[in-house]
Amino acid sequence: MSAPDDTSTGPVDYLLLLLVCATAFLAGLIEVLLVPLYSGTVIIPITVVLGIVTTYALPRLGFWLTATVSGGVLPLVSWFVATLGLSFVGRPEADVVVVGGNAQQWVLFALIVFGAVVGFATIVRVTGAAAPVRPPVSR
Repeated sequence: MSAPDDTSTGPVDYLLLLLVCATAFLAGLIEVLLVPLYSGTVIIPITVVLGIVTTYALPRLGFWLTATVSGGVLPLVSWFVATLGLSFVGRPEADVVVVGGNAQQWVLFALIVFGAVVGFATIVRVTGAAAPVRPPVSR
């Protein structure tokens, strides 16, 4: 995906970017809540697939809206804040969303690692494709 032809970014684009960031935050919360999804006694790691799709699509959309690197990074940061905040920050009642020491812990780690790798690779790929190519220097 390359930058839009019309590079003028207006206030509507930034409002849409804010909506994309809110969507990424909400997607991160939902994905962490889906970590302990079981079918009988077998854990279903559907949240890892959702995390990969989220961290691939939303930074691309943010970059497409604004044609800036920050437009691609902000949705990924919003996803990280929600994912890490809900999974690692404890509550006063000692309630936890993800129980450690079993398969839930590994699904959460896979969500964070695969989401990070796909998200950063997407940002590098999208911003690298939009960078102007310099002609070779003749000597």
